[in-house]
Amino acid sequence: MIDNIRIAVPLEDGQQWQSFIHYDTRTGQDHYSGHIKNLKIVQNLNGVYIQGSIAKYLQGENITPLTRNQVKESLDLIQQDTGMSFHNAVIISLEIGSSVILKNPVCLYLSLFDYMQKYTRSEHGKKGLETVTYQTKTGSISFYAYDKTKEVNDRKQTIPELYKDCNVMRLEYRIKKRQGIKSLFKRDLQPKDLYNFEVYQNLQRQYYDFYTKIPKTGREVFFDFSKPATPAKIEKLLAETFRQTNPKEYSLILQTGKDAGFLTEKTLERIRSQERQNSRNFTFTDTNDLIIELNEKMQSRACYGA
Repeated sequence: MIDNIRIAVPLEDGQQWQSFIHYDTRTGQDHYSGHIKNLKIVQNLNGVYIQGSIAKYLQGENITPLTRNQVKESLDLIQQDTGMSFHNAVIISLEIGSSVILKNPVCLYLSLFDYMQKYTRSEHGKKGLETVTYQTKTGSISFYAYDKTKEVNDRKQTIPELYKDCNVMRLEYRIKKRQGIKSLFKRDLQPKDLYNFEVYQNLQRQYYDFYTKIPKTGREVFFDFSKPATPAKIEKLLAETFRQTNPKEYSLILQTGKDAGFLTEKTLERIRSQERQNSRNFTFTDTNDLIIELNEKMQSRACYGA
């Protein structure tokens, strides 16, 4: 599941790469950049940085996830091919991801990914909805869900036989900054940590737990007719029905009310609290079939330590 990484290597352990790979450009007396396969290498006075998909480096594509042993194999191969030593290197960004085959077009599932507390949600796509992202204010943690089939076709990349002509969603948990890694592990991570059982297990758990915390809409809302209806219950029913069927418009209403000063932070938090309560109340709503399918596919990948 570990894929894109960025490694910082001390100069004494990393600058030998130029004896193995000719640099592409030199932007200053001590600044060089080069590449090997899909990996980019940059050297400056602070050290040598290597970045890219270790899955693509090893197997030519990143749809098929790497096992722990394959993570080690890929890192050993990079050291061998570049002449670098990762003994004193530090991981400064990394990505945990997986690809799932779905029954329907990916955009239908993405449209059900709702807004998330404390994260900025964004949508992207030139022809309809292709990507949904969540990001912290600092940018150190983010989560991407996107149409992998479209990306592969647009870039004319290699796709394994298993995934050809399928609806493939890619989901990625990205730790973009060194402080983000340290906040999770209370220390720096070295390349060898990425195939350590406990670290690998922890990263898988972070990935899956983030996915499960994303609110999903499109759920059917129903009312318990065995109990008397009251204005408050009807209002709650209608509000949740509108939220589930029109999540974008619902969020816009709240934002407009906040900007106009009609909704205070305290009121908004009370509304969000009710939303979270509704999402957990399966006597009030029923999970959308698309989300049930996606949840099952994601749960099957939550085999920590594989």
